[in-house]
Amino acid sequence: MDVRVGPPTVTIHADDEFAVCEVDGEMSSTKEQGYFAADTRLVSGYRITLSGARPVPCNGAAVKQHSARFEFTNPQMLGANGEEIAPRCLHLRLDRAIGLGMHEDYELTNYSRQHVIVDLELSIESDFADLVDVESQRTIRRGSLESTWDARRTVNRYRNGEFTRGVVIEVGDAGSAPEFANGGIGFRISIEPGCSWHTCLLWRPILDGPEPSRPPRICHDLSGESENDRIHRKWVARHQVHHQVHHQVHHQRYRCHRRGPPGRGRPGRDAHAPPRHRRR
Repeated sequence: MDVRVGPPTVTIHADDEFAVCEVDGEMSSTKEQGYFAADTRLVSGYRITLSGARPVPCNGAAVKQHSARFEFTNPQMLGANGEEIAPRCLHLRLDRAIGLGMHEDYELTNYSRQHVIVDLELSIESDFADLVDVESQRTIRRGSLESTWDARRTVNRYRNGEFTRGVVIEVGDAGSAPEFANGGIGFRISIEPGCSWHTCLLWRPILDGPEPSRPPRICHDLSGESENDRIHRKWVARHQVHHQVHHQVHHQRYRCHRRGPPGRGRPGRDAHAPPRHRRR
């Protein structure tokens, strides 16, 4: 068995989907990292900045097999209007939950005594590399890439002959309007002292058709069951009810067969024959 020791990473997974990133949530296309579905790397690069500065990671770890949390504070930095922002007065929390896509929750809280305006910028890249190529670190692009965007989402698509893959990065509920530019998503955030700003991102894979799958739009309970677990639990419950109904119907038919039709004796005996007397 090949055992390799390297820098720590955070991995979450659900069925054939998994995501691998650094402990600060970042993903690099030059490493065995990214968001994968159906043996394809749909997102190969991810980076987050606050007004051009890299946030300072405080903690990052998986909560359950399908979810993870990353927490940051700010360095000494300038706000969007050039104002000085002291270090460690902002807290950024990023939650990820995988299953039928990926649901991300961002929450930025202002613990300072002043009103701040910052730009939250997310750089997201896609190379659609095959899983085998990623593991061998020989990613070769054999097809063409196309990116489009509108007011609420950006779509990255890959085509190589009849083979197509894609990923939609969609903004859910947001405290400010998103801006799409240079392969990334940006938010101009204005926060009063003691207040928080929140938004959701939905990563929706396009695998076997023009329509992407739909991850849960609600903010996720990281310690609860995954979307796949909920679907499986409902499937099991539905089939248990079906099995119980089928068993009851089968049992009723068996009892009717044993009794025979109304006015008839038991199967194998003449209904008009005189009753047999039991020996004393």
